[in-house]
Formats: sequence, structure tokens, C-alpha cells
Amino acid sequence: MTRCVRLVLLFALLLPATAVAGPVDLLESDVQAFVQDNGAMDVIYSLTFRDNEGRSFIRKVGPFYEPVHFTRAWLHGSGEKHKARVSPVGGGYYRVDFEKVRTRAGQNYTVELHYRCNHRFADPTSRGGEELLAVWFNPVRWVLPLKKSVVKLVLPLRLPKGKVKRHEDITPAMVDALGVLTDPGNESEHYKWAFVYTDYRGERRLTVYAEKHDLEAQGVHLVKLYIPAAAMPDLVAEDYEVHFTGGGWDYLGTTVEYLLYALICVPTQNRLARR
Repeated sequence: MTRCVRLVLLFALLLPATAVAGPVDLLESDVQAFVQDNGAMDVIYSLTFRDNEGRSFIRKVGPFYEPVHFTRAWLHGSGEKHKARVSPVGGGYYRVDFEKVRTRAGQNYTVELHYRCNHRFADPTSRGGEELLAVWFNPVRWVLPLKKSVVKLVLPLRLPKGKVKRHEDITPAMVDALGVLTDPGNESEHYKWAFVYTDYRGERRLTVYAEKHDLEAQGVHLVKLYIPAAAMPDLVAEDYEVHFTGGGWDYLGTTVEYLLYALICVPTQNRLARR
């Protein structure tokens, strides 16, 4: 009888740990986001996870800002690299199938996705009469907690040639000279925030390194700062006009509203004038 009681107690102690164990443990998300001249984003996204069950696909990844086009997808694990296939499931979410491979319980793996997101991540704004762009990015969210999240936002700002050979060579004076303004609230949310460099398209570009720890389920990792509007002269015509107020943006109007005004109100005013 005593032995039975001990077994029951042992089972009761083990049950909670078994019950709360998820299908995977999300260890680290690593994102390189390259701001394009038109405000779109080229992204290399990696997620490292410990599989507790074994699987041949990830049912749902997202949401992604659409339209999005995937160029490459891989699964890394056990010293091997396997192709993966990405397919839409609706609502900005995508399924990732591991081709000809199945993960094994107790092993660590990394999913790597390369994609172009044609959403606009550079929003016109102003402060003190200075025309700026609010540049931002946040990667996909997960229904499970994430241990560590890193976003490297590569800005369209070229560092002085020959002066930056190490990340430590980037000085506050260099950042100020490029006209960069941080968002104190956004910066303070991070475990680590630093300016580093990335070699991209023959240039050494200023990059924000932003790190967060222990994101909750569906946690958002947003990185945001401001650069001079002149840094992206080829940006497409404004979709909307906003003014910076310190705590966010005040909405003033959309291009659609202006078009409606031009098509409806202006012709009516002209007809009235002719009368």
C-alpha cells in the first residue's frame, strides 16, 4: 500500500511538468531586415527551436505584412541543411513544409526564411519643421513564448568610407551626422540596443541591433526610429501625411481622400464658378 501511495505521489509531481511542456521550445529569433529605396523590406528570418515531439512541417507562421514573396526556405539541423516549402494559408499566415525530412524529439533546429515584403516600412513625418521618415519593422509573432529575439534593421544610410572597421568605431557623432533620431520609448523596451554596421550592396550601412528577452506568447518585437526624408529620395508618392507629436502620429489625410476631393469637389466648384 505504501508503495502505491509513493507511485501516486510521484505521478502527481511529474504530471504538471508534462502538462505544461509545449510541442517546441522557441529559443531564438534572428532577423536581418534591409530597408529598400521604395520603403519595402528584404528580410532574412531565422528561428531556432528545440523540438519536443518531431514534425515534418510548421502549420502556421505569421502574420506577414503582405504582399510578400518568399525566395528561399531552409531547415538546418544535425549538421544538415534541407529545403523547405512555404505556402499561404490565409490572413497573412503561411505553412512551412520540410521536404524529405522529419525533425526528431529532443533536437535543436533552425528554420530560415528569405523574403521580400512589399509593405511600406518608411512613413513620412516631421518634427520641428524637419522632414523625416519613421522607419520600423517587427517580425512574425508566435503562439508560444520566445526566449530571445534579435532584430537587425539595416538603414539606407552609408557610414563614412574607411572610418568604420569595427562596430565599436561607430560614434554618437557619426550617428548624429546622419540625422538619426531614436524613439526613447521604443529603445527603452529592449534588453540591448546598439548601432552596428552591415555590408550591403557595396556599402557599409548603419544598422540598429535590437535585442529582447522572454517574449510572451504573441509578443511583438517592434523596432522604430527616424531618419531624414532626404535619405530615401526615390520613395514612392506619400500614401498619407502625418505629423510627429512626440507620442506618436496625428493623422491628417490620405491620398484617396485628396483624389476624391479633386474628382468631386473641384469640378463642382468650377461649375459653380462658371454660373
